[in-house]
Amino acid sequence: MNNFRKVLLIGAEDEFTRQLSARLLQFGVQIDHFDFNNSSLRIAGVIQKQYDSGGYFHFIKRFWYAFLIIRFIPSNYDYLHYFFIKYEYLLLYPLLNRKGKKIYAYVFGSDFNVNPIRGTFYLFFRECHKIFFSNPELKREFAACYSLFPETKYVVQHFGIGLLDTIKQAIPLYSPAKAEYVITIGSSASLVEQHEKIIEEILKWEDGRKYQLKFVIPLTYGGYATDELKTQLQTLARSYKVEILTEYLSLEKLALIRLQTDIFISLRKSDQLSAALVEYVYSGAAVITGSWLPYKFFKQIGIELIQVDSISGLIPQLSYTLSNLPVLKSKAMLNRDIIYSTFSWDSVQRKWTELYQ
Repeated sequence: MNNFRKVLLIGAEDEFTRQLSARLLQFGVQIDHFDFNNSSLRIAGVIQKQYDSGGYFHFIKRFWYAFLIIRFIPSNYDYLHYFFIKYEYLLLYPLLNRKGKKIYAYVFGSDFNVNPIRGTFYLFFRECHKIFFSNPELKREFAACYSLFPETKYVVQHFGIGLLDTIKQAIPLYSPAKAEYVITIGSSASLVEQHEKIIEEILKWEDGRKYQLKFVIPLTYGGYATDELKTQLQTLARSYKVEILTEYLSLEKLALIRLQTDIFISLRKSDQLSAALVEYVYSGAAVITGSWLPYKFFKQIGIELIQVDSISGLIPQLSYTLSNLPVLKSKAMLNRDIIYSTFSWDSVQRKWTELYQ
């Protein structure tokens, strides 16, 4: 263990960071985790400190517990790596940065677009040796905002998407024989998905009834269906089959939904790189998305997405996609090698290891 490079991730502990920790351990990188939201510290896979910061004054309690945890964190890390940039870090980073030799930060689209950090974090980012992005378009936008930093400070680095391996294993076992076309709308219950506006357009689509369609609406995380959305789904169900997903699903069930989907509609208000979108592309679905989303990267690696300029333009593209679905799905099947070589853990874990040399 003494020869391991030690990394402290600072941010919410989630499936991506857990997969990253498990993958890199076999390459001699020990990843520990300080989760500010849950007031916890995990070292070598074991919770060392954890406090209950719920209830009244939870915001103040989280700060108090954060200071207690920081005092306990050893000062021998090779790297500190901030994930999900939060305003709270402006108060914590002067203490945290003493714990490691090099400072990294991973900026997500929600950090930069939804929670505007533009300019506010100049001193924080100045301390960072490297700043990471999932998308080259976000990197360019960030670099324009923080133009005083050298270009060498910025790195585009994808996370691996673990579900790709589950889908890959399921492909030989999947039999696509079915009576209807399956259209999946969005990947969460979040308002950013714009379900209500999308379904409003579909309800006005008179020609849609000539197709045998099944709509799948995943609402398993990110919020709850609004009353308006519930009413819309009831109306939609009078003309089409509708399946609403509200329970968390196994990886195998998620892989099956991806493979069953003929058309995936993702018209989010904003995004950087949706793992679900990548999974549907890999599964062979025709993907309809918004031209306002920063997905030029896909075209650069040889993948064409069907785009609309506004939600009001969805129905013409949906009709076109259904009319040309066999050809579009045949083309989509050719994307599998590109997607796997770009986003699978087998492809990206080596580069992650090199970042922590």
